[in-house]
Amino acid sequence: MTDPRGPWGPLAKPPFPGRLPGKTVLVTGSTKGFGAAMARRFAAEGANVVLTGRSGGRGRQVEQEIIDKGGHARFIQADVTDEASVRELVSGAVEQWGHLDSLVNNAMARAAQ
Repeated sequence: MTDPRGPWGPLAKPPFPGRLPGKTVLVTGSTKGFGAAMARRFAAEGANVVLTGRSGGRGRQVEQEIIDKGGHARFIQADVTDEASVRELVSGAVEQWGHLDSLVNNAMARAAQ
């Protein structure tokens, strides 16, 4: 079966200009699953993507995948249940690209039992 997206694949540049060049998007919980997929799509649309999660290994892997496809990404390890960690995350994003345009709150925290 042929890929319906054509030869471009899910991360490659689409045959039309990106819709988000120069925009900076922070995606929490972006080290796997739906969060990683959203981060890849934002990057394919030209956005600078800030990846975050608790898993450094997976986060750096997604970051490298985006960079290898020509996108702009930075992984910052953070725990969104910790206010100081979130402050460092936002500071790191602004330090890297000068601003934040959008936030996707995809991370999920489990309540202590």
